[in-house]
Amino acid sequence: MLSPHEWWSVIRSYNQSIFPMQIIVMLIGIISIIYLIMGSNSKAESKNCIDLKRYKDIFQIKKDAVLATSSADGFPNIVPIHSKHVISNKKVLISDQFMNKTKNNILQKPYAVLTIIDKGTLYKISGKCDYKTSGILYALAARGAKKYAKSNAQNKSVKINCKGIILMKVNKFEKETI
Repeated sequence: MLSPHEWWSVIRSYNQSIFPMQIIVMLIGIISIIYLIMGSNSKAESKNCIDLKRYKDIFQIKKDAVLATSSADGFPNIVPIHSKHVISNKKVLISDQFMNKTKNNILQKPYAVLTIIDKGTLYKISGKCDYKTSGILYALAARGAKKYAKSNAQNKSVKINCKGIILMKVNKFEKETI
């Protein structure tokens, strides 16, 4: 199995016009699925004492990210993630606008891996998830989605509504240079 560093070398070797960014994000997701199912054998830097607030910059909207889940039957699913936020040292909020399979997977098997690439570093954040459709965090996410849709969405005809939120209690944080 190729390490994330080896995958990244393969990805970078292709011409950008032949290998668009969407495919790169998809490959990041495939790597996340492999880690979710098989576990990591890499020599990644593991953080036992997780302090996500130190890494708040990687959660910016513009950063490439994917969320990997699997169904109770073991079928993998990856979805690009736009809205992701650190809400405490060990909790991440992910806003759901278009994640039907992901929502069902979280409800059946509440574990996921969030993978983010930033400046040649691969961050893998995994933990137990809870799906919510009410509460103050949901209300804030719903308001944020509407505000973003009004001012930043490129395609104004697509309705961007927050259907729910995924709260991940992070139990593992890894980062490695790619």
